[in-house]
Amino acid sequence: MTRETAQRLARRGTWLTAVSLLLVAAVYVRALAFTPPDRFQGPAQKIFYVHVPAGWSMMLGFSVTGILSVLYLWLKDKRLDLAAAASAEVGLAFGVVVLTSGPIWAKPIWGTWWTWDARLTSTLFTVLLFVGYQVLRDALTDPEMRALAEGELLTAVRVPRRAGVPWGYQKFVRRANDWAIVGVAAIGGRIALANMGPVPLRARAAEEALAGGASAAEAAALAAEGTSPGEDIHADREFREHLARVLTRRALEHIS
Repeated sequence: MTRETAQRLARRGTWLTAVSLLLVAAVYVRALAFTPPDRFQGPAQKIFYVHVPAGWSMMLGFSVTGILSVLYLWLKDKRLDLAAAASAEVGLAFGVVVLTSGPIWAKPIWGTWWTWDARLTSTLFTVLLFVGYQVLRDALTDPEMRALAEGELLTAVRVPRRAGVPWGYQKFVRRANDWAIVGVAAIGGRIALANMGPVPLRARAAEEALAGGASAAEAAALAAEGTSPGEDIHADREFREHLARVLTRRALEHIS
């Protein structure tokens, strides 16, 4: 490609980007200012007009990066590596939008800015993974050093179980694979509660009761003490406290 051709393509790209940004701005003005508020969620629902497209764009960018990276390892075409890097940057930009717009919606609807639900946590982990990808690319000046050797491709992340240590996990959801309205994990005399406050909590009162020789049912009755669950369209405070007691008893009975 000649220098003149590259400059001509760059000018076209600048104009195309400017027109695209204007059209996107027009769409969002129309969506945010001229659509009626949702019956149940109110104005907070309008954040979906930003959050959902950003989520799909983020996943598309990361997926393209993965596909092009695999093709680069196979074909050794540097253009594939450059395209993968560009796609990762786009995915990261939309990932930041997802991680900022999501809590803005969650606060009025869920009553909390963040919950350590599997889907939310995996999204955060994926964005941080690609942040590391970008940092590593910038740290290496030789493109060939970025290619993984055979057997170095990340295929799974496993958390090992402690041999001989029983554990139990219970959660209550509206639908299969949905976020937990309340979740309870118990292992080695420790009990963790999810969605019983702005961050995951330890059920200290229940743990102390277990250490003192209380039964699973007696300890579970204290599971909600010291918690501050929020209220939303899925459950109020009283129901979440009830779920915490019931699920703690089931988790403890599972490991007893």
